[in-house]
Amino acid sequence: MQPGLYTSSNGTTATLFSANADRVDLCVFADDLVTETHRLSLQPNKTGWWSGTFQGLPDCFAYGYRVDGPYAPEQGHRFNANKLLIDPYAKVLRGKLIHDSALYGFTDTETGAGFSELDSAGFVPKGWFDPMSKPAPHWQRPATRWRDTIVYEAHLKGHSKQHEATPAALRGTYAAWHDGKLAADLADLGVSAVEFLPLMTLGDERHLPPLGLTNYWGYNPINFFMPTDRYASGEDPVNEVQTMVRALHAQGLEVVLDVVFNHSAEGDHLGPTLSFRGIDNASYFHLDPANQAHYLNPTGTGNALNASAPVVQRLVLDALIHWHEVLGMDGFRFDLAATLARGVGASMRDPRQEDSLTARIAAEPRLASAKLIAEPWDIGTDGYQLGRFGARWAEWNDRFRDRARALWHPEHQKGALRAFADSLLGSASNFDTPLNSLNFISAHDGFTLADLVSFNHRHNERNAEDNRDGHGHNLSWNHGEEGPTDNSEIQAERLKTSKALLLTLLLAQGVPMITMGDERRRTQQGNNNAYCQDNPLSWMDWSADDEGLRDFVKEALAVLQQHPLLRQPKHLHTTDKVEWRSIEGRILSPQDWEDEALTALFLHLKPKLENAPGLIIAINIGVQDAELRLPAGQWSLSLASDGTATRVLLPSRCIALYVAV
Repeated sequence: MQPGLYTSSNGTTATLFSANADRVDLCVFADDLVTETHRLSLQPNKTGWWSGTFQGLPDCFAYGYRVDGPYAPEQGHRFNANKLLIDPYAKVLRGKLIHDSALYGFTDTETGAGFSELDSAGFVPKGWFDPMSKPAPHWQRPATRWRDTIVYEAHLKGHSKQHEATPAALRGTYAAWHDGKLAADLADLGVSAVEFLPLMTLGDERHLPPLGLTNYWGYNPINFFMPTDRYASGEDPVNEVQTMVRALHAQGLEVVLDVVFNHSAEGDHLGPTLSFRGIDNASYFHLDPANQAHYLNPTGTGNALNASAPVVQRLVLDALIHWHEVLGMDGFRFDLAATLARGVGASMRDPRQEDSLTARIAAEPRLASAKLIAEPWDIGTDGYQLGRFGARWAEWNDRFRDRARALWHPEHQKGALRAFADSLLGSASNFDTPLNSLNFISAHDGFTLADLVSFNHRHNERNAEDNRDGHGHNLSWNHGEEGPTDNSEIQAERLKTSKALLLTLLLAQGVPMITMGDERRRTQQGNNNAYCQDNPLSWMDWSADDEGLRDFVKEALAVLQQHPLLRQPKHLHTTDKVEWRSIEGRILSPQDWEDEALTALFLHLKPKLENAPGLIIAINIGVQDAELRLPAGQWSLSLASDGTATRVLLPSRCIALYVAV
């Protein structure tokens, strides 16, 4: 069976999976997206697929499905033919999702009781079928090696919304990237890949519209194939995305897409019926065996797609191939990827298990050239799976994040150097190779770098959740005053710590990720969960004074590319490759490593690793300057987070790179 709609000499064929339905109808609409012109019945086979071939339909048309069957939530079934359902395989959608009581399968929105007879057709997007759609383009991809990859995580709208060099009508859209200026800026900075937050068609959580808020980040999909029209400047988001990708490729930048296959925008048992819930709730979701009217929720979003079901696995793989081949994406970052490895009953399995969705993604030949990045956890039982996804994957390394932050936090420095040593060399305690570790200091979720050094506490009041949302443990440090300050000494110390954090990230073995605006000191005023803030609070502020931080990052990235010793494909374990020494030049003993008061040391990367000069990474997290005694030979200071560093003096709270001459 070929899911979705397609044409042949026999007519137009529609195919949909529903193992528990009694009736499936294809509903065709006029171009006004309101008038239903045809209602055509599909027929089932023994494997749960429904299909029908029809003649006399328009060349192009809008459509949806109505699926009937038992409405018995306690048995896991939520069929309601009054609800028009979005085809999971729709490649193009037209119309808007409008919040209305007709979207819900029940009548009591507080308890979920009752059966709604309201027709939802006027409030949901329709699939748009065009049999003359173009073949997949031929992409000229940069194909950057993992060891040369520098990821820049960005929000597509937020990055350009206040960019004055972009025409006002195009700011915040895919088309803002078409002239190549934004891509050229990132190429000039020195990154190699842009990782966009989700671009799939999405819906807002039901509590946001009454508050005047929206889902800005986009982690709430209603369709896995269609780019959202929220960022479109015209009526063809598909073409706009393709043109954007070409502009980024022209600057040598790969494009990575953050994808959300772990849940749908239909939410918990009180959520709307938009697609999967009405097509076959019991097949597509993990249901609570104790009460199948409720959902198992390892995602924390209200539901979790059953990624062990063959129909879900096929859907996800087909969607990935579409984004890779048709829309040009060079890689994918998987939100809550641990959920994709869960089996029956949402039980956690090894992500490398052959029949898991994560293993199937890794083995899919049509994705062989795509970069794969896992967020290796969810909030369910046994959901923390760091280091378990296998050789094909890079993984977000939150342990690196926390250990790097602890280095430069005055209240968390006991034993911090010992803990960070493993992270500096590529996290061998977690990963088979350093290149499996995607290192970061900040991300979209949490404090920006500027806020990390300016706030001790989250300030999420604007999210209308009484400041209860967002992480409470941030390892942040305000340097003496909470938030903005006119104190020049505090400002200088914050900048110094920002440089130390960034250089710690860039000098560590592994793949580094920089978050949008950290190089420009972008602030969210202490909001560490700005998922619903589609306004200047979250947008890039291009006019802010970065105090030279962008130039510092650009210089560091340029140096990084000059030294292959900093990006090794294999772990460095033996003393003929690396040496750990005290700041005075003495080989560190086991007793030295056990000393929780250890505040300074250096790592010697030896030149026999490659045809390259030896390197030394020196770190002083203490409050006193340290006299530095490097090994015999000539050494040149290449980079330092504190401009007063020299070949013989490492200032307090400073990290530096020295190169053998």
